[in-house]
Amino acid sequence: MEEYLVQKNTPCVECQGSGYISNPLWLDFMEKYPPGALRSMSAEEYKLLLLTYKLVGEPEKLTCNACKGSGDFIILVGIEDVPMVQDILKRLAKLEEDKGKKTISAAKDSVAAKNDDIQKSYEDEFNEKFGLK
Repeated sequence: MEEYLVQKNTPCVECQGSGYISNPLWLDFMEKYPPGALRSMSAEEYKLLLLTYKLVGEPEKLTCNACKGSGDFIILVGIEDVPMVQDILKRLAKLEEDKGKKTISAAKDSVAAKNDDIQKSYEDEFNEKFGLK
């Protein structure tokens, strides 16, 4: 059996689609030393602090391991799981339902008309046979 699949791109939940996450070393450092505290330090004190925390040359952002930096995931889903296709299928089902109702209604009208024609034919034949017309 053939199966058709559609590519679905979904944002990475780890990096919210950016492809990068904050470096935990820098997060720890920033938690201990908020920006206000750093502004009051001299350049030498700041460099010493960076060396102490081994942050020299360490990037503030790292490539997200979950999505490998792409920011999203590609997932293959069945075509029937695509929202637009689901909407189209619902609309088609509604059209078929409406068409079926119209067909049944038209068939009933047709049968009723034939019954009326048969009834009139019998009445005409009866009236003619017994001279009632």
